[in-house]
Amino acid sequence: MKRTYKNARGNRIRAGFSGSPGRDTAGCSRKGGTLIELVTVLVVLTTIAVLTGNSFKQSIASFDYVDKRKEILSEARVASERTMKELTRLRGRRDVLVANQTSVSFTDIDASTITLSWNGVPGTDLILTKNGSPNVLCSRVDSLAFQYLKSDGTVATPLVSPNSTDIWRVVLLLRVNKDGEKTLVRTSEFLRNL
Repeated sequence: MKRTYKNARGNRIRAGFSGSPGRDTAGCSRKGGTLIELVTVLVVLTTIAVLTGNSFKQSIASFDYVDKRKEILSEARVASERTMKELTRLRGRRDVLVANQTSVSFTDIDASTITLSWNGVPGTDLILTKNGSPNVLCSRVDSLAFQYLKSDGTVATPLVSPNSTDIWRVVLLLRVNKDGEKTLVRTSEFLRNL
């Protein structure tokens, strides 16, 4: 049986079944929560953390993908622009020394011998050689193709020195591979001095 007592301040105190005095309940609000409430809060917080974590991981992966693509595209563009810039420096019609699918060699307006070449092995470098001094234009080249066109737009079988060349325009197809991500750049240029 529960009994009620008064404490020294005059507040009522309920006693438990054993007759021992209980807690002072007057003016006291309930503090804390039940085990079910605690488990519910933990489940909700865990769900939010998992969803936020997955979203964050996807954002990081997306950023890495875009950054890698941007880097590889930038490298391929710089290499193709430099290749075309060098080709426009061709001195004259009789100065094309080699013109095939993976390399072109010619004498430029400064009387320097320029060679742009790729050895045909995927993952190797596109090399610019000027007067015997090689420089890497682009690394990790997956494929490269020079295509030569005549003045009427048909494909040329290039005539090279000592003959006068029939090349009017050069098309470059360059594909670069970095960690499985491939980027293809296609550029073309009319040869100015012809």
